[in-house]
Amino acid sequence: MQTILDKEENYGTDDTPTPEQPEEPNYEKAMASLTEAIERKTAELGDDKEAKKKLVALTEQALTAIQEAKDTGCSR
Repeated sequence: MQTILDKEENYGTDDTPTPEQPEEPNYEKAMASLTEAIERKTAELGDDKEAKKKLVALTEQALTAIQEAKDTGCSR
C-alpha cells in the first residue's frame, strides 16, 4: 500500500496545472464583496446597536487592510 502512495503518478499532478506566478488579488472585488456582506449582516442585526457598532469597527479595519494591501502591492 505504501508503495502505491509513494508513486507520484498516483497523485494526478497532470490534472492540476500550477500557475508560474500567483494570481494578483482583485482589491475592487474584495471591497465590493465586503460591502455586500456588510449590507446583508446589517439587515440581519435589526435594532441591535451594539452589534452594529462592532460590525462598523470590523468593517473599517477590513477596508483599511484591503486599502493598505492595494497601496503596497501586497499579494497574500
